[in-house]
Amino acid sequence: MKQIMKQTTKQTTVQMRPVTLPCRYFCGGNCSDCLYYEPRKTDSNGRAYCNHYGHYYYPSERQGCLSYARR
Repeated sequence: MKQIMKQTTKQTTVQMRPVTLPCRYFCGGNCSDCLYYEPRKTDSNGRAYCNHYGHYYYPSERQGCLSYARR
């Protein structure tokens, strides 16, 4: 004799509300005007050094950087 189990699915109701983020709250400018950016310290590809991340970047690579700090 086989047992047949019935599967029941529960429906979860999720209420969604719109979220408004203030402009430029989560992102800053690019490297060229950042405190951590060192334009004179470059690698062989011409990318400048970022003291915060410890890597070399082109200024356009870090649009909206989370560690951006104004000079």
